[in-house]
Amino acid sequence: MATGLPDGPDIRALITLTRDEDPEVRNRATFTLGFQVEVDSPGIRAALWERTTDEHADTREEGIRGLARRHDRRVVPLLAELLNDPTGVPALTFSAARIMGIPELLPDLLEYEPDGAGVTAVVNACDPVERARLDASAWDLLCALDRLRPDLEASVHMGRFDSGIRLGLGASFGSPGYDVEALLRRAGGDLAHAAELVAADQPRSLGQSS
Repeated sequence: MATGLPDGPDIRALITLTRDEDPEVRNRATFTLGFQVEVDSPGIRAALWERTTDEHADTREEGIRGLARRHDRRVVPLLAELLNDPTGVPALTFSAARIMGIPELLPDLLEYEPDGAGVTAVVNACDPVERARLDASAWDLLCALDRLRPDLEASVHMGRFDSGIRLGLGASFGSPGYDVEALLRRAGGDLAHAAELVAADQPRSLGQSS
């Protein structure tokens, strides 16, 4: 994902392109600004909000999803509208709903078959009870892994533009980390086994005691 200064020249150029006369240029620029850039500012939100009324359907959707990634509650009814699209819902819309993670989206999400397009993960993100359960499980997993392999320097975090809680490892291990929810599914919900799976994935350095 691209990052940079919220008011840098690259961002200003993208904002300008979101207003281009060519709908495909607007669409690509809005997607890049909304989903590929991990910065936020009033100017970025204003540009994305303009596109929520775009006559070009794909561009409009990108504006809505981009604002959802920034937890902008103005788009809640618009995102719900996308989730109710009878022609189908793109995976990026579910991803945006998961990042936003608010209970207001639950009624629309529960209309879908579990596990279709990652629906279960989105529902869990929007359900306060499930979110609390996952938060507690993430902490317990961290404690279990720290007891088993303190050398991994594990941590848990949730990025502002990310969906789900991630388990990170110390920089010396060069691992991108783990999606906690996916890891727990892999371990059949067993926290101790999940910690063992991570430990097995990361061999000890030579000379390191067991």
